[in-house]
Amino acid sequence: INERIVRMDKSYKQFVDKLNTYIRKFYLYQLIRGVMLFILLLIVYSGSLFLLEYFSYFDPKIKLGIAAVTILFTLLVSIYFMVIPFIKLLGLGKVLTFYDVSSQLSKKYPEIKDRLINIIELSAQSQSNYSDVLIKASIDQKIDELKLFSFSDAIRLKDLKRVFIAFISVVIFFIVGFISFPEVVNDSSARLIRVHQKFARPAPYTFILQNTDLEVVMGKSLDLKLLCKGKEIPEIVYVNIGGNNFLMNKDGETFKYTIENINSSFPVYFTDKKYVSEEYKVTVLNRPFISEFTVDIQAPSYTGLSNLTLQNIGDMKIASGSNIVWKFKTVDTDSLNIVLSDSSKIEGIKDGNTFEVRKTFTNNAEYRIAIKNSRLKDENSLVYKVQIVPDLFPEIKVVQVRDTLDFRRFHFKGNIIDDYGFHQLAFNINADGKDSLISIPVTPYFLNQDFYYSFDFESVKNRGKSFKYYFSVSDNDFLNHFKRTISETFTFTFPDYQEIVSKENSDMNSIDQLMKKSSKLTEDIKEEFQNFKMKQINSNMSDWEKFQMVKEIVNKKNELENVLEQIAQQNKDANNFLNSFSEDKQEILKKQQQIDELLKEVFTDELKKLFDEFNELAKQFDPKKFDQLSKDMNTGLDDLSKQLDKNMQLLKKMKVEQKVERVLDELKKLSASEKSLQEEIKDKDNISQAGTSEKNNSTHLDEINKDYKDAMDFNGTLEKPMNLFDMDKEFKNVKDKYQEVLKDVEKKNRRKASDGMGENAKSMDEMAFSMDQMLKSNKKKENSVNIEDIKQILKNLILVSFDQENQLNTLSKIDYNNPLVNELKIKEKTMQRQVEFVKDSLYALSKRTPEISSIINKEVLGLESNVDMTLDNMESGNIGGARMYQQYVITAANNLALFLSEALDNIKKQQENAQSGDGDCDKPGGKGSKPSMGKLKESQNSIKEQLQQMIDQMKSGNMGKMSKSIGQTIANQEMMQQLIRDMVNGTSVGKEAKAKLEAIDQLLEQSRKDLINKNINSELINRQNLILSKLLEAEKSEIERDFEEKRESKTAVDVKKSNPEGYFEYKDKTKNENELLKRNNNQLRNFYDQKYNNFINQIKN
Repeated sequence: INERIVRMDKSYKQFVDKLNTYIRKFYLYQLIRGVMLFILLLIVYSGSLFLLEYFSYFDPKIKLGIAAVTILFTLLVSIYFMVIPFIKLLGLGKVLTFYDVSSQLSKKYPEIKDRLINIIELSAQSQSNYSDVLIKASIDQKIDELKLFSFSDAIRLKDLKRVFIAFISVVIFFIVGFISFPEVVNDSSARLIRVHQKFARPAPYTFILQNTDLEVVMGKSLDLKLLCKGKEIPEIVYVNIGGNNFLMNKDGETFKYTIENINSSFPVYFTDKKYVSEEYKVTVLNRPFISEFTVDIQAPSYTGLSNLTLQNIGDMKIASGSNIVWKFKTVDTDSLNIVLSDSSKIEGIKDGNTFEVRKTFTNNAEYRIAIKNSRLKDENSLVYKVQIVPDLFPEIKVVQVRDTLDFRRFHFKGNIIDDYGFHQLAFNINADGKDSLISIPVTPYFLNQDFYYSFDFESVKNRGKSFKYYFSVSDNDFLNHFKRTISETFTFTFPDYQEIVSKENSDMNSIDQLMKKSSKLTEDIKEEFQNFKMKQINSNMSDWEKFQMVKEIVNKKNELENVLEQIAQQNKDANNFLNSFSEDKQEILKKQQQIDELLKEVFTDELKKLFDEFNELAKQFDPKKFDQLSKDMNTGLDDLSKQLDKNMQLLKKMKVEQKVERVLDELKKLSASEKSLQEEIKDKDNISQAGTSEKNNSTHLDEINKDYKDAMDFNGTLEKPMNLFDMDKEFKNVKDKYQEVLKDVEKKNRRKASDGMGENAKSMDEMAFSMDQMLKSNKKKENSVNIEDIKQILKNLILVSFDQENQLNTLSKIDYNNPLVNELKIKEKTMQRQVEFVKDSLYALSKRTPEISSIINKEVLGLESNVDMTLDNMESGNIGGARMYQQYVITAANNLALFLSEALDNIKKQQENAQSGDGDCDKPGGKGSKPSMGKLKESQNSIKEQLQQMIDQMKSGNMGKMSKSIGQTIANQEMMQQLIRDMVNGTSVGKEAKAKLEAIDQLLEQSRKDLINKNINSELINRQNLILSKLLEAEKSEIERDFEEKRESKTAVDVKKSNPEGYFEYKDKTKNENELLKRNNNQLRNFYDQKYNNFINQIKN
């Protein structure tokens, strides 16, 4: 049973497969038939359209409708005939059911009847309640009955015969037609495809558009050129633009028309209103253009200029090194370039419709902006210019002024100018080819500023003798490595010995000539004055003659003043020059200062006042007043002549001393050089170099010898020459020894050369010592004479004062008629001769010592004048006036005595200082602190020795002389205590020394009490040692204090000199410049900045 069931299932499956095969073949048949029908219909439809178009020339609107119908027709037919069968062939969608197949087969094979339907229905009932086996048996039975029928044969491809024949016929017909009339297909299809283009029927002529390109830039014009060729040529042709006809201009067979200002695309065709050409399209090309742009100018940071933005401005003036950023907003632009004058390009960076270009400029340039898009070539804009304001080199101007006191020091005032600021200002000095640089503070962003600087060449003396120096300024232009400008180059050379001597002699000769000139002028004034007086008395001068004579006297007086000022200034400059290049000698410096003061005060205020009175008296002549004026004038001019003579003698004497001092110092230096060479010559390699140095020293010795001879010759011109030794023999010996040494050096005999150098050094030391002693001896002798002379003058002055006082007392008790008056007159005349003697003595003394100042001379003249006035008043019977002038005489004599006493004290102090120690004191008349300390130590040592002697006497039992020794010791100790207390109470010692001296005073007091009590022991001796120790400490404190004071004094001088600005005076207009025209941080444009600088320079000039 099971096998049968399996067989029935297999039979049913085969039956179902036969039905499915039928369905597939059915849809394949439908697909083949549909393809042939679709092609058939498409060919028929297309052919019909081609024929209609060929003869009808459809309008674009009709063609547009046809296109729509064609698309719809093709879509529907293809879907119906091809798409649907193909989808069903694939088994997709709704396909034939077995019932549909049964119906179709029943129609094809009537014999089947209902058996096929029954099988399908029975198979549908297999899931019901009926017996499955019975149903399968029934189905299997009916299947066996249908095995005789082939279902697939029911569908035959040959049934497509008629469709195929129709298909082939239509295709052949279309091919034949295409071959026979290709233009129908080609022309029609071409016109139909161009839906929007209107085609005209062929005319008897041809429209030929000669324009090869109908693309035009927006806003431009288009020239249309049309050529008509054919059997007939139209007389009139129109161009149709936007539906409007425009008549074209005929030129032979050519027609022309210009379309102006085209802004949009449009179609165009040509017609003679009967025939129409094909349609053309005029295409507008959008031109690239810049709608707006900005220019950001970024100046270099060092200029201090703020950034600047320009709007739609291409030309610009910028600082060198500025970075420019262009930002362009564009329309229809694909690329933008900046094209420079050298043809180089800078490509813009695009961001949307914006382009950005960056460029740094250091030179002038021209540029243009090139833009383009995909359709157009470059469009060139205007040419713009970039003008560079160059960062100029800084300017510097320097004025040099030599210090009036120290010729080694120079002061500089300079001015620096730059466009934007400064990096460095420096003082550059070159010595022996080596440069040194000293930076000077400068305000970086102040564009026009003055600077001041001082430099002392003493600080670089060890680097050489000759120097070149200049100032340099560099601006802040770091892009160009800080441009640098240098000032004028100056030179400085330390004068050698011979130059110093030559300058000294030249200055002295010049001063001597000026002195002689001043003496002559003085005599001329006296003579002119006397002539005026005589003419005034003896004749009646006209006002014009009087005016001329007075003018002549005044002119000579003015000339005399100028000459005296020249003398004082030239002497001061000469001294400053020597002091600058020579070692400081305090005694010489003091004499220089004293002589300077004397030279300045030669032309006294009293003498000037007399000349003023003369001018007034010349206008209204009064014989009596003129007599007195004449007398006073003669006295004043005589004194002026004497002062000139005195000053010249003092000046010459000082120059002699300076020369000898210089010779002395040079001999010491030469001796030191010889000693140094003596050590160097021990090395074999240095012997040649030592020979060169020795030759130089020998030459220098000749210069020193000549300088000393000049000093001796100059000394011979003095009224009272100094006692100078003749050193020719000594100089000759040293010179000869130099020659021997040089020969030994040439022979390489180092031992003999060394010995000769040693002998020379010793000889020159001895010469220097002799000269030093010679100067001190002269000074000592001179001081002794001066002291005695001043003492004698003081005695005479005291005598004059007492005698005048007696005269005054006597005269005050009598009247003019008293016979004693004549006696008093005689005594007054005697006193007059005494005053004259005092005056002559002082004048003689003043020629030797500058301590006799102009104040003393003034008092002497006053004394002489008052004595004369006293006598005149007594002669005229004016007792009251005589008494008044007598009082003046007493006052003048007392004042003069006081001044001379001070001068005497100063000379005595000099004498004491010269005698203390080794006698080589460079500072006479000092505080005296150190000599006092020395005396204290001497006293203390003496007391200590006395005490030690007393102790020794006590030990030996010799008590007889104890009381006398104790008394002497106490006396010495009390003197020492008094000296200490004087020093403590005075101002000659410092605080530390004063404290130590007070402690010493207490120790001395204890020792004094022990001595009184005769308490003499070792403790007393130890106390004396302690006192001596404290004295040494006090002396050390004073030495340190003195050194500190000197240092502070020198520092103060240096500070004063280091203020170079004080050497330059501002004019009022310069002050206005600083106060009113300050620019501070205001930055001016270059044009105005230049105007400003020119204005400032005009003000300064």
